[in-house]
Amino acid sequence: MNSKWSVGVFCLAALSVMSLFAIGEIKDAATGEQFPAEITVSHQGKNYDLEATGVATRKKLIVKVYSIASYLQKGAQGSDPLAKIMSSDNAKQLTIKWVRDVPVAKVVETYRESFKTVLEGSQGVDINKDIETYLGFFTKDAAKGGELVLRWFPKGYVEVLIDGKAAGTITSEPFAKALWSIWFGKKSVVNVDQLLSNLKS
Repeated sequence: MNSKWSVGVFCLAALSVMSLFAIGEIKDAATGEQFPAEITVSHQGKNYDLEATGVATRKKLIVKVYSIASYLQKGAQGSDPLAKIMSSDNAKQLTIKWVRDVPVAKVVETYRESFKTVLEGSQGVDINKDIETYLGFFTKDAAKGGELVLRWFPKGYVEVLIDGKAAGTITSEPFAKALWSIWFGKKSVVNVDQLLSNLKS
């Protein structure tokens, strides 16, 4: 076999493999963090296939704090992309990758501020107890390279994983919507359009 032809075939094959990996991932251009384009999660014996809706960067002034990827159940119905995300009928996930160290006290303080902003002027159900339960899941500093996973399954079941370990669960649709509103609400802490950029209407 001609050696030049062999090298050409090898290079073509290598590029094909690289393309497959590229197709199978989404990347936060601001931080370089990569996330799988599709994931499968399980709840009560049922598997849910989710696909990435987008990725964004959380910044505090000019400091990059974390990258966040949003996932939504495949085949989710609805003409409004944001409504798809906020519907309790669909399984979804938020994956956060820390790009700097953050003391646990600061993590909790920031969440308190975010929930206060989300619930400002709200006449809805009191979810303070659920918020305190959620904040209690954070018991150690967030380390650069660490990961926080939030899953929202139908009927308001929220599952929290910190660095791959189950931290706790909360079943409350009002709480689930408030939690997701931190990133998808009118005063989102990230660019909502980026989190929805892969979601077709």
